[in-house]
Amino acid sequence: MVKEEHGAGGAAPVQPIVLSAEHIPTAGARSNVHLLRIGNLQHVNRLPAGHGVDLASDKLTVLFGENGAGKSGYARVLKNACRARTKLAVLPDVFAAVEPRPTPSADITYAINGGAATTSSWRQGAVAVRALSNVAVYDSACGSDYVAKEGVSDYQPYGLPYLNRLADAQKTMQATIEQERNQIRLNAAAFTDLHGQHDVGEILGRLDKDTDVARLRVLATVTAEESARIGELEKILGSMNPEPDARAAERLAERLDAAAASAQKGQRYVADRALDEVRQRQANASAAADAWKLAQDRLHMKEDDADVDLLEGTGNDAWKKLFKAAEAFSTGHAYPAHPHPNVEEGARCVLCQTPLDESAKDRLTRFAAFIADAASTEADATAARMKETMMAIADANLAPLDTPTLTELETVAPELRVFVTQAVEAWAKRRLWVETCVGTNEWSTERPPLPEGEALDVRLRSKAEALRTHAKELRASLNPEAKRTLDGEKVALVARQRLAQRLAQVEQHICDAKLHHNLTTVHAALAPRKVSVKMTELANAYVTAELAKVMTEELTALGYRRKVLPDIRGRTDVGQTMVTLRVKDCNDAPGLVLSEGEQRAMSLALFLAEVRLQGHHSTVVFDDPSTSFDHHHRRHIADRIVALASERPVVIFTHDAVFLTELSRAIGDHAQTVAYRTIAWTGEGPGFVSDGLTWETMNADARLNDLEASVKPLTTYAGDYMDEATKEAVKVGYTKLRGTIERAVREVFLNNTVRPFTDEVSVGSFGAVIGHPQEEWDRVSEIYARCCEVTDAHDTNAARQLPIPDPVVLLEDIAVFRAHLDLAKKRRRAFQAERSKQIEAAKNPF
Repeated sequence: MVKEEHGAGGAAPVQPIVLSAEHIPTAGARSNVHLLRIGNLQHVNRLPAGHGVDLASDKLTVLFGENGAGKSGYARVLKNACRARTKLAVLPDVFAAVEPRPTPSADITYAINGGAATTSSWRQGAVAVRALSNVAVYDSACGSDYVAKEGVSDYQPYGLPYLNRLADAQKTMQATIEQERNQIRLNAAAFTDLHGQHDVGEILGRLDKDTDVARLRVLATVTAEESARIGELEKILGSMNPEPDARAAERLAERLDAAAASAQKGQRYVADRALDEVRQRQANASAAADAWKLAQDRLHMKEDDADVDLLEGTGNDAWKKLFKAAEAFSTGHAYPAHPHPNVEEGARCVLCQTPLDESAKDRLTRFAAFIADAASTEADATAARMKETMMAIADANLAPLDTPTLTELETVAPELRVFVTQAVEAWAKRRLWVETCVGTNEWSTERPPLPEGEALDVRLRSKAEALRTHAKELRASLNPEAKRTLDGEKVALVARQRLAQRLAQVEQHICDAKLHHNLTTVHAALAPRKVSVKMTELANAYVTAELAKVMTEELTALGYRRKVLPDIRGRTDVGQTMVTLRVKDCNDAPGLVLSEGEQRAMSLALFLAEVRLQGHHSTVVFDDPSTSFDHHHRRHIADRIVALASERPVVIFTHDAVFLTELSRAIGDHAQTVAYRTIAWTGEGPGFVSDGLTWETMNADARLNDLEASVKPLTTYAGDYMDEATKEAVKVGYTKLRGTIERAVREVFLNNTVRPFTDEVSVGSFGAVIGHPQEEWDRVSEIYARCCEVTDAHDTNAARQLPIPDPVVLLEDIAVFRAHLDLAKKRRRAFQAERSKQIEAAKNPF
């Protein structure tokens, strides 16, 4: 974002968000918010859609599961929904090839102050429900807000650590920016060979971040004509006798001028305007011919529309020639004093010389009127004009250059030579097209296009002028002043040509110069002084001695064995204001003195102190709180969390079986109620929640019930003999029965005199161990021996394979062992009753 602000980078992938009440974890005031369920999980890690877990509203909920079982998915949702001190975005299934990634979501059900259940939807990235901000969440990452990773242990009110991190981030980013800036190597001297008295040299002589890149790109664009010009200049400057070349250039220029005149004359016959005119003239001729045809029809009709008995063809072109010949004879020889036809009395026909009767006079008068009609005249005129037009097009010279000139152009101007060919071919196609259209009177076919760009005559004249200029330059090359001018032109063109080859390097230098300048600006903008001043102000205003006092009490409750006084200090450390908790009588940082477990204890104590001082009794969530703790701290933590559950609902996610044992002990000692849940993998994936604990954590009674329920269906196998699947199931059953017997020996027969993962022996419990009849113990031993024979945990010699007992036998063994277990419990209860009497008697000696 800082780079974007100062022009040292593109748009930042994230944009700053203005702080609002929704971001403050105390925004829910003092309401007691109890979590009831997190459900309908969608796109949360790899948890199957729709999964969820019920949470106890008034007691302790323990969710146990192995690593990777899916506990963290539920915990991460709660951290985000309840806005814990530290949180990371919940990811969808990262192994699913779905783009764009779906948004994780869940439904969270809760009650406020014991009221009706409310369900709110949570979506990753959306504003969380304000009430859920009262639910506190703790995990190992929470310690980073209390115990600094650099070794400084500190507590700061919520929000102040983020200013610490901001200042740290600013210093870290400053170092990163400095490293990035130092990697930029600016060396403008690499382009000194392009310096000189020309445009390229002047720009590169002042090469920096503000250099005009657009102007450089224009200079680096060398056209084909300019490249050819370099060759011309080299030839001019290197010639000892330029006169022959000058004369040759002038002669070619003269031929090109003549060709240009011919091209100008010829190309106008096939220009678009000319072809449009041809089409119009043909249309006019057709219209005139149609009018003449109507006049002919009228010639053959009387006024009363009756047909006149005239010879076929009367009125056509041949007849018109005959009539005009007769007219010429009449006015020139027979009757020069009379207009044709002479129809006066006594006149005779000039052809047959027969005296004219009235009908003949009438016909001649009508013939004369027909010849004088405008339609006839227009038809003659348009037909003549059309004929002249097509003759002109046919006679037009559409090949203005002779073969020698074309051959010379191939060397002098190859591009012009190509254009000449294109133009001549296009003209020929257009002439053929118009002739075809006129002949067929069909104009719907597409007109062939002309080559793009300037007309051929313009190009020929331009080249002729360039040749004359070239001739002058050739003769001027003998003049020192003119030669210097030509040499300067060549040097400038060569510099542009070389710039084109190195333009990418020059542009990179300019980009690097801009980046170097912008990074320098960014480096200055990242100075954390203003943040440090604000941190000191906030720390001095809001950190209280009460919090330090409560924190010390919590450290004691957690079994922290070092005396710590909350020496709250507001100080500036390299521009960073710190609120630090020091170890009494020690000047070194706690991170250098305390172990990892002791630091974890400190962070947990600070968290619990914060919970106590919030003024409400909302649900508290712990995600693996026993991480990094030894057995001493683990026991105290279990006691403290169970005690906390007597004040408010507590949710614990854990994978630690030892910690689970300590929780079980503490729950018994505090007579606390608890809801156990197990989170495990199933065929659908991780995150499957079931009531109760796993087999490994069940007591002997629960195991026997579970085992009996799983064995009963095996007795219904089909056939006279067990199939392999049933045999394997029986083996598994005996294996579990074997483990159950071992657990029962510890829990019941030994009366929990010795517990796993503890460092104490319960001497008082040992009194119930004795008194087992030999017959009972022999029966238990027999069942246990059968378990050892059947289980795959023991290898059996291939030569001595024992038959697998029938499932009915397994059920009988379970029933017999349960009966002996009940007898042992009965004796234990009798012992406990007798022991209670002795204790009461000791309390009342009189």
